[in-house]
Amino acid sequence: MELLDTPIYTVHKGNNSGLIKKVVALYFKQREKIVDVTWGKGAFWKEVDLTKINVVGTDIKTGTDFRDLPYKDNLFNHSVIDPPYARITNLKSMVDCYNTARFTTHEEIIKLYEDGLKELTRITKEDGYILVKCQAEIEDCK
Repeated sequence: MELLDTPIYTVHKGNNSGLIKKVVALYFKQREKIVDVTWGKGAFWKEVDLTKINVVGTDIKTGTDFRDLPYKDNLFNHSVIDPPYARITNLKSMVDCYNTARFTTHEEIIKLYEDGLKELTRITKEDGYILVKCQAEIEDCK
């Protein structure tokens, strides 16, 4: 990988693709195999040179549910997941993709994370990283 021309800080100000570019430069090696099980439109990866690493992108719209992945154990060097973190009913794309309208309780959302992370733990090599994009959950405007 190429070295970054700017330092990496513990706080990144910018967008997700800028952050993942820095994470890739810092933690991933050339030709490693990474799975993003919530690929969507691949927005995370738009600033990353994908000729240097092998990213496999799937999601529920491609028929791959991150809670039941079709991959062999320890297949990937690293994995990435960006599950829904809130009960979103007003964003059509999120409702369509993750059926978030039915996740009505905090416990159901936590269960979604648990099931996804269990699968990523299974398919990611023991010395690999599992990247989880998350945000504080908002409930009752708090």
